[in-house]
Amino acid sequence: MRKSCEIIIYPLNDGYVASIYEDNILLEHITQQMPLDECIQQCEKFARDNMGVEYANQNGKWIKSARNQKPTFGQIQILQKNKIKYQRMNRAKASYEIRRIIALQRKQQRLNKVEPATERQKSFLHKAGIDPENLSKAQAMAAIAMIKQGMYNHDRQLR
Repeated sequence: MRKSCEIIIYPLNDGYVASIYEDNILLEHITQQMPLDECIQQCEKFARDNMGVEYANQNGKWIKSARNQKPTFGQIQILQKNKIKYQRMNRAKASYEIRRIIALQRKQQRLNKVEPATERQKSFLHKAGIDPENLSKAQAMAAIAMIKQGMYNHDRQLR
């Protein structure tokens, strides 16, 4: 299975820094503030040298031809599911939007690992006889899913 790579560049004070993830695991964190174009170059170099990743060349053959093609059926399905208007998009723009959707989903997954369970999650788990106080949002989601699927019994044991 192909590994997923995500680079997040964000502003900090007067420059930019970045975090580089592979399969949602932080591989590199660029903390030295630098101009945006330099930060992008550093990230791409790290990905090329350490992950075998070449980022899309905006003038590459695929992207040029994709600008003249309609989105694929699969792209349309993903865009519709995420309530993105696609009627005026070309295949290249659809690809960009899907990458943006995936990046936002992964960001939320990372946040869920560190944010505490919500009050609603805590209430559900408490009613199921589980102490939710030290659970993250992601752990609470997993526990609730197991309860709903009948994989958790009242003795707090997995079936």
